[in-house]
Amino acid sequence: MKSRLLLALAFIVMVAGLAVEVITISSQIKKLEDQTFVLQSKIGNMQTQLLKMERNLTLSPYISLTPDTLASQSVKAGQENVVFARFKITAGSKDLRVSMIAIKQYGTSTYRELGDLKLYVGSTQLDLTQSLDPRSNRVVFYNVNLLIPAHTATTITVSGSISEQATVNRTVQLGIDSQGSIGANSTMDGRFPIKGNVFTLDGNR
Repeated sequence: MKSRLLLALAFIVMVAGLAVEVITISSQIKKLEDQTFVLQSKIGNMQTQLLKMERNLTLSPYISLTPDTLASQSVKAGQENVVFARFKITAGSKDLRVSMIAIKQYGTSTYRELGDLKLYVGSTQLDLTQSLDPRSNRVVFYNVNLLIPAHTATTITVSGSISEQATVNRTVQLGIDSQGSIGANSTMDGRFPIKGNVFTLDGNR
């Protein structure tokens, strides 16, 4: 009888010990679940902060020559609508509205030899056809009215015509002189002056 009681008591002690272990393990699991929840919350907060930082990151608009801008070459007197340069304008973090672009003639041809200057986006002409100012050797397009959506780019083409009386070996090289040569709702970055290649006048066509 006594041995049975001892066995029963031992069994009860063992069961009690197992119950304590189960409670301890359950408590540890609960702590791990709580820690996991806290960690997931922190990760979620970090992701939210990263998204906010990405949205708040400000990228400035940028202008450069396009990779396919025209190489140096000869042009004939009397040649019309010659493409002299292409510029790539990339909008930054917000929509870019370009209102004015000034193009400078760095070559030796005069306003009498180089005229009918035009700006294009694709086949659409921006502003009216213009002439060089003989004093500044620049042409200013005041009514460009170009909208470039954020994070996109547009190519602007500059063309002009050579007069029949152009002097042989004079040159045309068109470019953008400085940030002040572009009127927009954001300051334009770029490696100014941005110059196209040199075109040399080569007699009558």
